[in-house]
Formats: sequence, C-alpha cells, structure tokens
Amino acid sequence: MKLLTLLFTCLMAITLQAQYVVVNSPGNIEGPYQFSAASFGVELNTGIWTADAVFVEDGTANPTQGCEDPINASEISGKIALVDRGECDFSLKVKNAEDAGAIAVVVFNHTAGAGTFVMGGAALGDQVTIPSVMLSYEDGQMIRGELASGPVNMTIGTYKFSYEIAVEDKYLLHAPNSVIPAFQAEAAGWTITPGADVKNYGTENATGVLLNATIDFAPIGGSGSQVYNDGGQIDLIEPDSTGLIALPEYTPSEGKGIYTINYTVESDNSDEVAYNDANSTQFYLSDNIFMKGRWDFANDRPMVTNSYRSASGTQIEIMSAFTLPVGVGYMMDSVQFYVSTNADSLGVVGDNNIRAYVYAWDDLDADGDAETGEITTVAISLVEFPDPSLTADFIKVSLVKFPDLDGKYSVPEDGMTFIVGLRYEGSEEVFFGVDEVYDQTAFVENLAQTDADLPYFWVSAWVNDVPDLDNTFVFTDFWGSLSTALIINEDGSSGTVEELANASIQIFPNPVSDRFTAEVDLGEMSSYLEYRILDVSGRLLFSTKMENLRQDKSEFDASTLPAGQYFLTIKTDKGSTSKSFSVQH
Repeated sequence: MKLLTLLFTCLMAITLQAQYVVVNSPGNIEGPYQFSAASFGVELNTGIWTADAVFVEDGTANPTQGCEDPINASEISGKIALVDRGECDFSLKVKNAEDAGAIAVVVFNHTAGAGTFVMGGAALGDQVTIPSVMLSYEDGQMIRGELASGPVNMTIGTYKFSYEIAVEDKYLLHAPNSVIPAFQAEAAGWTITPGADVKNYGTENATGVLLNATIDFAPIGGSGSQVYNDGGQIDLIEPDSTGLIALPEYTPSEGKGIYTINYTVESDNSDEVAYNDANSTQFYLSDNIFMKGRWDFANDRPMVTNSYRSASGTQIEIMSAFTLPVGVGYMMDSVQFYVSTNADSLGVVGDNNIRAYVYAWDDLDADGDAETGEITTVAISLVEFPDPSLTADFIKVSLVKFPDLDGKYSVPEDGMTFIVGLRYEGSEEVFFGVDEVYDQTAFVENLAQTDADLPYFWVSAWVNDVPDLDNTFVFTDFWGSLSTALIINEDGSSGTVEELANASIQIFPNPVSDRFTAEVDLGEMSSYLEYRILDVSGRLLFSTKMENLRQDKSEFDASTLPAGQYFLTIKTDKGSTSKSFSVQH
C-alpha cells in the first residue's frame, strides 16, 4: 500500500506522550481522573500546568457556567478554572476564564452517568490559547465537595507515573469493517484478530503484561452471550514503548447482530492509572450495510464524532473500499453519510455540488494498491439537502447506474471490490463525517494488506473525471474511519430510496444538435415536476420547476452544449428518474 510508507515515517518520529488530569491534594481524592481534552486551545502534550482549582463566578443566575465575564477574576488569575457545563458554547466559557487569567480550564459535565466527550470550539475556539478538559459529573461533584473544606490542587498535561500501561481506542485491533452484511461475512469466512498494541507510558519497565479479550454477541434487541474468551502475554514493554499482543482469530458464526469485544490488561506491576486498563469495541453484522466506522443504533445511521476536509483546499473526494464476496444477484442501492459546512448553510454549498460515486476496482497488477487506471465508475448519486437552511445534516441518496443514469447497477460478479467516494469541487469549506473512536492505527500498522483495508483515503484531483488514485492522501497521524455507509439490496427489490417506477420520459430528436423536446408521463398527479440537465460527471447545467401536473411536454435548448452525452433528470414529490441523450453538432 503506497500510503503506508509516509504513515510509518510519521509515527516512528513521534515520542509517546501520555496526558492526564491529576488531583494532587487533598489526599482523599488524589490521583488521575478520566477526562476528554477539548478540540481547541493548547494541546495537553505540549506542557504541564499545575495550580489550585477555583470555580468561576460570573454573577448570573447560573454563576459557575462561565457564560459571562467572571466577577472573581482576581481569584482565578494564575489558577485552574472550574466551570459547569450548560447554557453556552464551551469555547466561550474557556475564553472568558482565559481572559480572567486562568492557566487552564476544567469543565464538569452536568449529566449523571454521561461520562465525558470532546468539547468543540465552534464559536471562539481559534482564539483560545490555554488547555481545557472535561471531567464527568460524578468526579465534578467530588471535587466540588472537597472545595467546600479547603483548596484542591490539580495538574493537567504530560504527567509521568512509574507504572502505567494502557489499552486505548487508537491501538486496539478493531475489526477491519465495523459494519458488514452478515451473509457477506459468512460467504467470505470473514475473520477478525482481537488484540491491542499495549502502551507503556510509565517511567519503569512493564513486565508480564497480560491482555485478555472476551466477545459478547447479541441479536438486535436481544440479550447477549459470550462467544470468545482468550488471552496473550508479552514479557516486557520498555518505557515509552509499545507491545503488540495479537490473540487467536475469531470467525463470527452467530449471524446478524452486535459483537462487543471487551479488553483488559494487567502486568506484574501495580498500575497507577486504572481507568485505561480496560476498553471495548464493537462490530455489527447487518442485513445490507457496509461501513468502516460504527453504526449509531439509536438513530439508525452512521456514527459520526467529527467531520473532516483537506486543509490545503476545498477540492476533495474522500473514499473507502469494500469487497463483496457475494455480488451476483445484488445491486448498489444507496449511500448514507454526514456533511457539514462553514458556509452560512448547506444551501450555499448547493444541491448537486456534492456527489456520491461508486467505482469498481480491478487490481490488475495484484499489488494491493488502488491506481487511477484500475477503477471504473459504475454508479453515481447527486446530493440534495432535505433542509438547505442547516449547516450540517445526515444524507441518504439513491445510487443510479453510470453512465446512463437509468436504474440500478447490478453487480456482475462475486468477489468484486468497490470504492465509495464523496466528492466536492466547489469553493466553500465542506466536511464529511468520520468516526474518530474507531481508529484503525493498530490494524493498519500490523494487519492491513491492501488499500481496501484502509479506513479512508482521499484525493484532490481527478483524471478524466475519476479520482487520481496515483496521488492519494491521508490526514496527518489520523486513522479514524470514514462514516459513509454503502447499502446493497437484492436485484429487483424496491430499494431503500424511492424512485419513480411508473414514470416515462421520451426525448426527441436524440441525438440532438439544436433543440429537443421531452414528453413526460408521471403516471399520477404530482405537486411539482423539476427538470434538470446534467453532464456525464453529474454536474448540474440547467434546472426548471413547475407545479401540479401529471403529464408535460417541454422544449430545451442544447445548442450551447459541447458535443457529448448528457442526462435529463426529472424529480417529483414521489422520487426521481433520468434519461440519457447525446449532443452532436
């Protein structure tokens, strides 16, 4: 894989740095606390900050939420400011405390049992120059109680313990796909390798390091049962080093449902930080969904923790690949993903300026490296925003066969590999959803063999309207997973995104040199009919809309279109369909 050489070079140059939030005193609550660092401000691995902790007081009805300038700035100056979650943007809370002289900020979550999460900095994050973290509601209440009796001293940053090993999300051997259809996994004899790259963040050797993994299976809505229990050991991990413990393979045989892998790690030494000695991950055998990142069962959509774009420009196509052991008898149905923008709204980005593509990849030289000349576009979808006033949304769009844009693409062979891409070539800043928690760093470093195993890759240029895969990129030190779901269905099924099954389009003359007429019969009344003309790459060239009709006959001017193939798409409140036509001058 051509991507890996650069990745390895980057990782080998990085010294392991563990970050902690530690209460130094009083003694009855001292020790490390589980936390989430903010996505803005100074990174915790750049230093260490120690001071007494002081609650902000902003003089409002909720004085410790820090949404206004603190009135106790003299008490906060030089201290670590404590703030309660609520009411306003996290970055505003931190900026207000920083302006009052705080050297760092700790935000307490306001919901019992909710743990912690990465705080976003949408409003003022780029103006914050101090570190900030979130602690859980329960830990916040404990610290709050101690403050009533006297000072609480804390440290945030690159603290060091003598004995400290960890199993972190980034270094778990996650399953290569978080979501795969159960029948596809069974046909492939799909296996996973449980394991983890155990980290020694301590200053002393970690000896006799034992990793154990159990796997619990639960059908959707059903109770779970253990289907795997195994462990492995490594004799010694030196300070600031890693040790890979790969456990025996597991082949899921229980069928559709959720598989949860639970890890624990221990050693001969007394670990001084207990909260990161256990971790878990999941994969899901679905009906018809492929995806690299996790599935959000509560909302029945891809799990998204953040959204990414290239920092070097607005042109991007971000991709992931999937192999279909069973292809014959199935079709490409739809794609589901998350998109956001820094523009005022998705409406500014514009309908059809984002497109979803499916490419068939034939690895002609069998080197595992996806190359520009090895892919063929087989399906496409134009992306319309259900609510253009939003700045972010989950989108589900129907795929149609390419290049004729008429019906679905039926998979012609078993064992084919397909690359799914989300493309934007405009001038706005557009971001696509990723799952940062399902981080495939350990899998990519140790087990990945082809580009199809990568959790994502992207391009910023195209050759004859296909991605320039000879020049692919990854984000620096990031192997989180792309949260783009590919949905397949049996041939002849109705699919998950509605199309106009009873509508007909007649175009004459075809080919056309000047003007052409389109006759449309929708088969039933529709509240509106929208015509669109698109080129072969799916770019919108023309659109017009009319209301309340079943049949229509309209004339269009093709005299200014360059010679080539085009598509006339009709859309109604019931769905859409397309017809191809060619221009010859």
